[in-house]
Amino acid sequence: MQIRLGNRQDESSINQLVFAVMKEFDLTVEPDRTESDLKNIEANYFGHDGVFLIAEEEGKLIGIAGARRSNDCVLELVRMAVDKDWRGKGIARQLISTVLSFANDLGYKQIVVEPARQYRGGMDFLMRFGFTSDVSEDAQKPWYYRVNHQN
Repeated sequence: MQIRLGNRQDESSINQLVFAVMKEFDLTVEPDRTESDLKNIEANYFGHDGVFLIAEEEGKLIGIAGARRSNDCVLELVRMAVDKDWRGKGIARQLISTVLSFANDLGYKQIVVEPARQYRGGMDFLMRFGFTSDVSEDAQKPWYYRVNHQN
């Protein structure tokens, strides 16, 4: 298994994976609205000081993670999905670890995740990595991760 940066040629496979996972979790797929960020990952992620990662095995896309700048010091984890046949094999762990490293290297202070965008089980997974929520936030608390810069 390898993790690499995504590109425009991956977009069809990315859409297939994300839409399949969304349907699996009974989520509505809206390609022209909430999933419009997948139409041009280079502009929507790399063009916003972010990253879009592809996990693949023997040329087959098996997982993705996409994060982009929310503001000067905050990176938002927008997308994360792993093919159901590959779950429990450490793919998501490697993807999130790479996102955390990216955030550290680029000097982000925090990584936020909108809970409504996550799949069942995502909260427990992210909490194991140190994500938490702040009780002073609104009713739908975003999760966040404080980046500890390592020199």
